[in-house]
Amino acid sequence: MDTALLSWMEKSLRAPAMRAAAFENFSKQKAKQASHMKQRRNKSTEHGSRTRILDTAEALFSEQGFATVTTRRIASAAGVSLSALPYHFGSKRELLFQVLDRRLGQIQAERARRLHTIDKLEPGDPGSTRLLLEALLVPTFEMAQTHRSFTKLLGSVSIDPNPEVRSVMNEVFAKYPTGLPESFRKIMPQLSDEAFYWRYYCVLGAMVYIESDTGRIDVMSGGKLDFSKPLDNIEHILSFLMWGLHGSPYQKLVNS
Repeated sequence: MDTALLSWMEKSLRAPAMRAAAFENFSKQKAKQASHMKQRRNKSTEHGSRTRILDTAEALFSEQGFATVTTRRIASAAGVSLSALPYHFGSKRELLFQVLDRRLGQIQAERARRLHTIDKLEPGDPGSTRLLLEALLVPTFEMAQTHRSFTKLLGSVSIDPNPEVRSVMNEVFAKYPTGLPESFRKIMPQLSDEAFYWRYYCVLGAMVYIESDTGRIDVMSGGKLDFSKPLDNIEHILSFLMWGLHGSPYQKLVNS
């Protein structure tokens, strides 16, 4: 038989098998692409659900308190199933940790950045004290202008006596050390440890009360002042805190 004819016949016989193999390979590729697209959609959906839960928990915790808000209430308000909370966070305690962690990490990072940009700190120098106070306060007040519910939550959980809340606060702050307390201590060597830590504690107390956004300043001032733009009022706060930190050492009064 003619060689050319044999070659043509062999190719003709192989053609259906080749087409079948090509179709099978094409089908596998399409199935693989579809699987990848489904995985991306699932990840996107999971991310969206997780973010909604965090946003909802942040708002509810800030308005009603950690102990009062139930996981069922959070799931309902977030528009997710009740099982989504343990799936993403495991427990209500872990949910609170994640709510605090996602924004407090930003605040602490900005505090550390500001501290590292300070060229030199001089003991007893009001200018150095101001720089440290700005590093402590400004990141929080900047966050308050964009995520007010978070700073309100941060203020409320800072004074919450609930042992579970306290353990979360200690854990999340330990995750982001800034070096600020140590820096404040270095510029006030003339103070005893007792005097320094009480003064620094009062600074933190003032910050926490402002963060809590109780609305008291609106009431006390007859509506003339508010905390909607805390950075606009920071000079009043800095002036007060600087006097508190640099005031004369405490002396006990003795009755004559």
